[in-house]
Amino acid sequence: MDAAIVKLSSKGQLVLPTEMKNNLRLSKGSKIILIQQGNALVMKSVDNISHNLEDEILDMALASKGWEQLESKKSKKVSKVKFLKELDSW
Repeated sequence: MDAAIVKLSSKGQLVLPTEMKNNLRLSKGSKIILIQQGNALVMKSVDNISHNLEDEILDMALASKGWEQLESKKSKKVSKVKFLKELDSW
């Protein structure tokens, strides 16, 4: 996972880091979908969205909710082994 701190301009614009922009194959005019969940914001390139838009939006909202839980310290830490066991049970 990559992370970056960006600054909003006076017009509310932000600049994506070049590496992230290139990794997502974004260029001038690319469309991005934004989902806000509480204090978190999730962005995804419209070109990378599957045919089932409803599922994509739900997944993005869940990811955003997860970030919100991490930020509010409501999440719990588990070992890698325990996490993988739980994942296998799904």
